Amino acid sequence: MKMGAKSAGRSGRSIRAVLGARVMTFSSRSGFYARRVPLSRHGGACAAARGAIGWPPGGRMDGTFEFLANEELYERVVKEALLGAERTVDLATATLKKMLVEVSPGAFRGLADVLADLCFRGVRVRLLHASVPSGPFLADLRRVELARSERFDMRRCPRVHLKAVVVDGKGLYLGSANLTGAGLGAKGADRRNFELGLWTGLDAVRDRVMDLFEAVWHGRACPACRLKDTDACPAPLESPAF
Repeated sequence: MKMGAKSAGRSGRSIRAVLGARVMTFSSRSGFYARRVPLSRHGGACAAARGAIGWPPGGRMDGTFEFLANEELYERVVKEALLGAERTVDLATATLKKMLVEVSPGAFRGLADVLADLCFRGVRVRLLHASVPSGPFLADLRRVELARSERFDMRRCPRVHLKAVVVDGKGLYLGSANLTGAGLGAKGADRRNFELGLWTGLDAVRDRVMDLFEAVWHGRACPACRLKDTDACPAPLESPAF
């Protein structure tokens, strides 16, 4: 691997991949350096190409964890687990946008509609997020009148960066994908993000995740938080104004 200095200019791209030249180049936004990785020596540089042919494959790593990548996350976590929830759903995401879910063959609905359907069926839904939700998602929340449901609540903490889904207090997704179309949504395989995650029913792992979720949800981390009452967090654990 060779390292060299290179200037990309103020408008230079943050990441530039050159696949045809048998190298992959990563440049910082400031253009301070570039890293050239020969593909023959660094298999990881072929990640995009491998993703295009379905690598890495999903499947159980052992008896307790299921490894998932890309659209496998959508199929396992959203279409199977989330839509099949019976009692409770706890969601944590950094970014929250309107994402589509195929609820029946060829029929797609937005996340807010999916959550409203779950609440109507008697499922308790809690949604913990960091960024201000997208306008389309908030518009859908108002349209389906989730604010009237006693089974739905959402709270915002700007320090939340975990991505997790816990269904019925049993199954747990933990990984890189947010609740966005390109993350856990029904985005096409050639347009979605490259994501990784785990699905497990292992009690010890799920309990650790829920300990953190509950601590944030109930404000137990707020007293010592240095972002509280600053521009980053003007209203601790705020809920949206529907």
